[in-house]
Amino acid sequence: MSKLDLLHNINLGNSVAEYDKYLEEYFVTTPAFLDVISGRYDIVRGTKGSGKSAILLNLLKGKNNINELDDTILIPATDYQGDPIFKNAFANINLPVNEDKLIDSWKIFLINVIWPQIYEVVGNKTDIEKYLISHKLIISPLNLFGKIRFSLSRVLSPKELKGTFKDPTGFEYSGEVVLADPESEPTNGVNFNYIFRTFNDSISKTGKQIWVLMDRLDDAFPDNPQLESIALKSLLYAYKDIAGLSNIKIKIFLRDDIYDRVTGSGFRSLTHVNSNAMPPISWSDEKLLNLLIDRLLFNKNFKEYLITQGYDPKTISTNDDREILLLILFRDQVDVGPKSPKTFRWIINHIRDGNGIATPRDLIALVDSARQKQVEDWTLNGVSAEDNFLIAPSALKHAWGIVSADKLKTQLYAEYSHLKPQISKFKGSKAEHNIDTLKQLLGDGWKDIVEELVFTGFLEQLSSTWKIPFLYREALGISQGKAFNNEEESQ
Repeated sequence: MSKLDLLHNINLGNSVAEYDKYLEEYFVTTPAFLDVISGRYDIVRGTKGSGKSAILLNLLKGKNNINELDDTILIPATDYQGDPIFKNAFANINLPVNEDKLIDSWKIFLINVIWPQIYEVVGNKTDIEKYLISHKLIISPLNLFGKIRFSLSRVLSPKELKGTFKDPTGFEYSGEVVLADPESEPTNGVNFNYIFRTFNDSISKTGKQIWVLMDRLDDAFPDNPQLESIALKSLLYAYKDIAGLSNIKIKIFLRDDIYDRVTGSGFRSLTHVNSNAMPPISWSDEKLLNLLIDRLLFNKNFKEYLITQGYDPKTISTNDDREILLLILFRDQVDVGPKSPKTFRWIINHIRDGNGIATPRDLIALVDSARQKQVEDWTLNGVSAEDNFLIAPSALKHAWGIVSADKLKTQLYAEYSHLKPQISKFKGSKAEHNIDTLKQLLGDGWKDIVEELVFTGFLEQLSSTWKIPFLYREALGISQGKAFNNEEESQ
């Protein structure tokens, strides 16, 4: 197979876990994953692209091979097709809305998600079933959207919940789904503790436990921070009331910045939630390298190519041989020179944000974009005899531009749209700024703006200056160097 055909056929997987059908084959076992399957934490935190959804999906796809989960029933309360179910459901809520009502609605949703499993154990005409029916807390089987729709309709008044709901399939839910008038039959007479304790006792008698898995909450409330705050805060309060159960666990996968924002102020009994929240997922350079190598070696053609080059694919993934594999894939340096980093270090430097975070999603996106660019170049110009590597530095630089633009658009502008005007002011500037240049760029209130930009990872704070990471420079035309002279800095 020619180099062109080889590179064309290499599959590095999808950078978005939800669309990667081979994820289970090359999933990298990380400390975060081990902490999840051991049951140590219930709330999984991490930046966008850090692998939260990959952990959840691998739990579901690889459950039969995870011994720790032999006696665990996994219930996904997430739909990976179309818009997030929570986005569609909560879009019809009128603000302001009562927080306690939303807490109850989350509990009703969880009851409806868990009840089918409990029903298999206890059967019908039991005290718990009679209790649920008498308080109009359960509804005949619906999809997940129907369950959350029912749960909101059961609790909120017509003033708080507007119109009809349409799920991703186009099916509409209107007031007919409501089994009780929320104003005439409020849930303050419902003993939720009794319900969940009974559920817990019932499932514990079988020697099993139940995990409810909740993901895609990050994308549920675009451009509506007020709704996001009250909806997710109420979910965490509902979680707190259930967290002490031994055999029923709610596993919540949430972006760390959203978690910090929601719990940052006015959160009662935060220690009870924080104690079950995982430290944000982080990836060392070594783990990222392992991920890239595992995905390369997943390709049969690539392993055969290694054999033609005199290497054994079974041993080349070890620490001693990984440099050999990188030299087969890339030139030793992107920019040749004694002070320039090795190519993999260059890649990490160019996908790392101002908080020092580099994600698997951005790594795969950059290398795969470079692979595609190299295929285009070789198709047009042919493979040069001097090309003793598969992906040239020029292709990596082109891919960096693609990732930079995508990251700026889909993360910074999408998640922090209110900062777009301020970020745009840095366009065409130098990478490093001091107090004076930031004042000139951002004007009044520059300190608060800079604090937010550091929080988002757009700026990296040094000792007395701030630097824009490589990740965002190409998209904004930002060049290396200081926007001030050394005399200004010393003053």
